[in-house]
Amino acid sequence: MLKEILQMSLDLKASDIILSAASKPSLKVWWEIKFIDGKESISKEYMQSIVFSTMSEKQKNKFLESKELDYSIGFWKNRFRVNASMTRNGMW
Repeated sequence: MLKEILQMSLDLKASDIILSAASKPSLKVWWEIKFIDGKESISKEYMQSIVFSTMSEKQKNKFLESKELDYSIGFWKNRFRVNASMTRNGMW
């Protein structure tokens, strides 16, 4: 699902991808937030797997310690900035 969303963001020239547990994935296109059609809300467990799959072990440890982390990921020839954070109730 993540690669599909990244590709969709490139195709639509989205400035932001918004992924949050218990919410449908959305894109910010020209200052408007648009939910992605056909996508269900993301479970807490799946959100954790997405976040951890894009982090190195060092980044995971830093994230688990501080409950937030700014980093970047590569997708084809593109770089995406990521801000991962966890709230008090553990939701991503």
